[in-house]
Amino acid sequence: MFEASKANYYGLDEHLSLASVTSVPAKALGLDHRIGQISKGYDADVVVWDSYPLDLGATPLEVYIDGIPQFNTSSCVLGNDSSKQIPSKFIPKSNFTREPAKSQLTSSIVLKNVGKIYVDKNHIIDTTSSTQGDISLIVKDGIVECIGINCTEPDHISSYEVIDLNGGYVLPGFIAVAPSLGLSEIDSESSTTDGRVTAVSNPNDAEKIIYAIDGLKLGGKHLEAAYKAGILTAVTAPLASKGVFIGVSMAFETGASSVLDYDPNPIVKEHVALHAQIGTEFKYTTIPTVSGQIALIRKTLLKNLKQHNIFGRAARGDIPLVVRTHSKDEIASLIRLKIQIENNGGHLKLVILGGTEAHMVAVELSKHKIPVILIPSRPTPKSWTAQHALTGAPITNTTGIEILHANKVIVGISVIESGMERNLIWDAGWAGINSRGVISEKDAFGFISWNLEEIFGLDGRNRRLMKGKIANFVAYDGNPFDMKTRVKIVAGGGKSKILIDPQQD
Repeated sequence: MFEASKANYYGLDEHLSLASVTSVPAKALGLDHRIGQISKGYDADVVVWDSYPLDLGATPLEVYIDGIPQFNTSSCVLGNDSSKQIPSKFIPKSNFTREPAKSQLTSSIVLKNVGKIYVDKNHIIDTTSSTQGDISLIVKDGIVECIGINCTEPDHISSYEVIDLNGGYVLPGFIAVAPSLGLSEIDSESSTTDGRVTAVSNPNDAEKIIYAIDGLKLGGKHLEAAYKAGILTAVTAPLASKGVFIGVSMAFETGASSVLDYDPNPIVKEHVALHAQIGTEFKYTTIPTVSGQIALIRKTLLKNLKQHNIFGRAARGDIPLVVRTHSKDEIASLIRLKIQIENNGGHLKLVILGGTEAHMVAVELSKHKIPVILIPSRPTPKSWTAQHALTGAPITNTTGIEILHANKVIVGISVIESGMERNLIWDAGWAGINSRGVISEKDAFGFISWNLEEIFGLDGRNRRLMKGKIANFVAYDGNPFDMKTRVKIVAGGGKSKILIDPQQD
């Protein structure tokens, strides 16, 4: 149903969107005489939703197959007008279809009637706390000139584009921990990718580590789609399949045209983190066991602890070590490894990437200050080492992201494959809406912005909404967690011009 919601967002009529997952596939299968609609004589296959099914976060309350309930939801829950108590801040402000406006570029802009501005994690300006006047944001020649309630109309207003945001939101540019942004355009066509690295399997081969920044290619369609959705910064590691140590990631602005640009500089951070991967899917001839993979990481870090190479930097905590894994047992072994490194004088900044079963060791992750970047944010038990995935309602009462957040683990979220980065705002919103108040609106935004800044040690000051700084933000004409809200403004992200009404398709 989420795919139908996205189809509706991108312009497909709501009835056709619903039909695309009901009557249309039934007809394509030649089964439209018995399924695909609720009619007399048809199979009693019915879903009862907790809210309008095309809304973000809508989940089934009950599923009937041939009239037999699958979840045995109580009648008192089914009888309520809405079992989902969505906080008012999540309630959509509009419910109508709008024709997309034509995109345009400008260098100076005045945003009026702003409902809420997230300056950063600790500074929020909203209409409920600003009783002295309307909230405005003024940008002149790409630089923030004024933000808040005390902004006066600039001289020569005719040289500015004036936009009434009608109570919409302004947020810092989002960050994607991307599978291949900047390194691959078509994964199945080798000529469009940087290529797959040969993983390092020898503790003495630090010089063979690949740095993603050397293969960065800008201007691709995936980058353009991410930019138009407000994903203004990407963190990408070298591409790899098998092996343990795969390389060092980079952070860059998605809207940039060349690594040689200097105004603004598109490279946020050349060397972000050392990346590794462990698990059954990464076994290969040289290291055929998971225990061997973990042993290699331990040996490499301890042996290079006092060296000035990339392994030594990771062991001393100068750069994070990001390890991709889903298994609770493998995560527990990595926590133990972190303790061993620290007992030997190191200071390992371990980050878990994947983390489907991370919630099962949430207390220990929090105790040892180990962040988790969930990929995907709503996991399913696709493998043996991810069998304890918490899918959320209606299958489970809670989710992994809720447990991690409740235990004060720093959490980020990302996507499985490139092209899906533009869905990150909805992934964050889904986590918040369905958490029953555990995850606030601010917390949800943090999963794709300031949390990732903290995890990777990115300098957020240069991308923060501050007077005198380069404008780097995304503005919505409503609440971003409403599937009918549109991106209105994209500023920054490596571009000197401000994009109004980006066309997303």
